[in-house]
Amino acid sequence: MRVALIGGGAAAVVLADLLVRRAEGSLTEICIYEPSPEVGPGRAYRADLGTALVNLQSAGMSVDGDSSGDFLDWISKNRLSAADAPTTAHGFVPRWVYGRYLRHCYIRTQHRAAQAGVVVRVVHQPVTSAHTTPDGVTLRTVGGQHFEHDRAALCLGTGKPANVYGLPAGQTYVEDPYPLKDLVAAVPSGAPTLVLGTGLTAVDVALALLRRPRQAPITLASRNGLLPGVRNPRVFTTPVRSTTQRFAELAGSGRMQSLADVWGFVAEELRSRGLHGPHIAEEFSSAENALDRMARHLREVDAGYMWREVASATLHPVIEKVWGEITNAEKDIFLRRYRSAYTAFMNPIPPETARKLLDAQEKGLIRVASGVESVSLEADGKYSMETPAGVTRFSAVVNSINASPHDFSDLASPLIDQLLNDGLVERHEFGGIRIERSSGRVFTDAAGSDPRLFALGQLTVGTHLVTNSVRAIHRQAEVVSAAILEPAHSTPPIPAAAMARGPEAALSTHTR
Repeated sequence: MRVALIGGGAAAVVLADLLVRRAEGSLTEICIYEPSPEVGPGRAYRADLGTALVNLQSAGMSVDGDSSGDFLDWISKNRLSAADAPTTAHGFVPRWVYGRYLRHCYIRTQHRAAQAGVVVRVVHQPVTSAHTTPDGVTLRTVGGQHFEHDRAALCLGTGKPANVYGLPAGQTYVEDPYPLKDLVAAVPSGAPTLVLGTGLTAVDVALALLRRPRQAPITLASRNGLLPGVRNPRVFTTPVRSTTQRFAELAGSGRMQSLADVWGFVAEELRSRGLHGPHIAEEFSSAENALDRMARHLREVDAGYMWREVASATLHPVIEKVWGEITNAEKDIFLRRYRSAYTAFMNPIPPETARKLLDAQEKGLIRVASGVESVSLEADGKYSMETPAGVTRFSAVVNSINASPHDFSDLASPLIDQLLNDGLVERHEFGGIRIERSSGRVFTDAAGSDPRLFALGQLTVGTHLVTNSVRAIHRQAEVVSAAILEPAHSTPPIPAAAMARGPEAALSTHTR
């Protein structure tokens, strides 16, 4: 079996690892399509400043699902500086360090594959089109070459930030802040700077800008004004009462269809541990000042509070199943009212990162604004931001707003455009494309799942909600790898309507 992985970041590395370790002789080749020079780091973990930390403890970051200590073992065998190496299993590493680990995992997968007679190779070109054929999938690259595979998986990572306010390109507007090492040089030293967004990317940007030779005020701004929470590194736990088995019982009896049901599931775990979450209301409200909230979190971490970590650990193993169980009406309520607060809650930053931001606040270098109504470039080259508090002007703007889950403009376009136009994939009403939850197979507009084409990662946000954490990627890859490796005779047929649109024109010029 010849398998194509379109994209070469963390999702492709995890999936390739699982395919090689579980193929049992059925796999002959994995071909990874990745335009950048390296497979592994992707956009999220490429070489960059050490200020940008992975926001999960090192103990939970292993690619090898059969060896939870794999990442820690790699760290112990590699010479990292004192500033880059975690002092304990619950420490945090710079993202570029994790990128090196992902690269190591890919090379290790190549060696394992070679021992099993499987070829793992890379085509350093973007894929521009894909067509399902009776024998598999034909891919075309930007160089005009055609490649045939039996299966193909879309492993596309997160796209660049969205230019929500339509700001024109210019020397004082940075549309994409990564790599951060270039950002420091791009934003004028001493220039009051607006950072659009208040999530994890905005935090990375703020820490990078604090390295400028001449300091100037930095404003992080968004509509909700919510900063990420603060993680307690001393707590790395798993559910005791509200387990995956308990979730299955509740879902099986129809008691997991509303947001209230989900919170009841989490509350049951908290009660079983004698925890009650004294600040639950504040966590899901934007009324509390963002930096005051961060300071409170940090005090609670220092005091040993753990209810947020227990609540998060309860949700993480089942969040994709939760999203599949609740009704569409409840999903819509969640996305409109609670998604921002949920994202801030479930993606906390390391305490040392929070301390740096609060220290900068004390020095008058960082503030957070909410209720952003508009941002525009004025005739004098300055930028104006309008909020309910009034108009503020800036000399530079850095964009860190996450792209909409409905926006595919930066996710391997024109490939996604072609797949949508040809009916080989369908948009999901809650973002991304429709997939079969039990296999990762994509749905075509012929109302059937395609047995040759799979997806995981950001493209599956509408089905899974959570798609970009290493743990979520691993859960998806477990499902997708099993489905890819299913014997041919057990694979469902290609929908007739999809085949009716077949790639005759493309195949007429095909060369192997």
